[in-house]
Amino acid sequence: MINGTYKNRTAVYFGSGMEDAGLAALASLGARHVLLHYGQGSVARSGLLDKVIAGLAARQIAATPLGGVQPNPTLPLVREGVALCRENGIDAVLAVGGGSVIDSAKAIAAGAAFDGDVLDLIENRVRPTTALPVAAILTVPGAGSESSPAAVISDPERSLKLDFAAECLVPALAVLNPENTYGVGLFQTRCGILDAITHICERYFTNTDFVDVSDRLCEGLIQSLIHYGRTVEGRLDDYGVRSEIMWACKLAHDDVAGVGRKQDWSSHVIANALGGHVDQPHGALTVIVMLGWMKRAAETNPARFVQFGQRVFGLAAPTAAEAIAAFEHYITGIGMPVRLSGLGVNLAPATLDAVVDFCARKNPSGTIGNFVRLGPNDVRTILETAR
Repeated sequence: MINGTYKNRTAVYFGSGMEDAGLAALASLGARHVLLHYGQGSVARSGLLDKVIAGLAARQIAATPLGGVQPNPTLPLVREGVALCRENGIDAVLAVGGGSVIDSAKAIAAGAAFDGDVLDLIENRVRPTTALPVAAILTVPGAGSESSPAAVISDPERSLKLDFAAECLVPALAVLNPENTYGVGLFQTRCGILDAITHICERYFTNTDFVDVSDRLCEGLIQSLIHYGRTVEGRLDDYGVRSEIMWACKLAHDDVAGVGRKQDWSSHVIANALGGHVDQPHGALTVIVMLGWMKRAAETNPARFVQFGQRVFGLAAPTAAEAIAAFEHYITGIGMPVRLSGLGVNLAPATLDAVVDFCARKNPSGTIGNFVRLGPNDVRTILETAR
């Protein structure tokens, strides 16, 4: 293991009816006027938004609403939220929705506490050191944003998805009520499950020695997500199934399984760069890119893929290629695409060039990743494989 720090300050209120406990905790933080941030209408149709507004009013907390968050949250809406916070003296941001809503709330919270343009924070020119408190009532599991320090924001004018992270962005509290996920359809549920698996794999594929404890955590989480990715069909309103998925997705990205490991994250860099050009669900897009990455990475470093095949899929003595094939077979078995074409993405030459260029400029070295360092030609190969 390498030296590391594990700190997660998110207070999690898990279970049926835990919204009241979460709102009480928000009041105890001193919130008196919140920006109530949400998506494009599902939380209103479900009645959850009215329930939250009533709960805030009962605690004498004013709410300024800001809806309209898209599946890939955008910079213009973040700027609108920052302006609302500044104009109305807002002292906390309450996100009601999935990972996109929470990411947008984090960016707004950081921008409202920053004396400058929020884009400087999102583009990592200035590191956020303070932010308004963020609270989340989760409705779509998978992204793990409810207890992580990271956010991803899209700049549609430049076809960019930009990621940034800081400890001050970690939500102060999160309500995880599985009942709030009943309205999420099968495809989107499986997108979230695959998103969570990619979060674990970015940590699992490491060259760090003596990480067997966290290896086992990673493997157990992946196996649980694989199981419920299969069994959730026909059980979308099953509280037990939804509970298992929600908790596994939370653990996948709060870094409990990543401590002491040098992590990779190149698949996410590539997928986020591609996501700036194509409007597709993040989880489905990322796992397709990761399959392409696996095939490239296994050429250089096959041993961990062998372990992946043995421990996760129960293969007796697999090759790296057989382990990857088992993962791909699982994805197709639950009806999810394993190629960009299956997701409806036609990878145009100009888009391919733009993604390769973005990845080459991501770091001063011109490379991305840690498990296997990837240069521009590697990124191009991965995307060509993912077609």
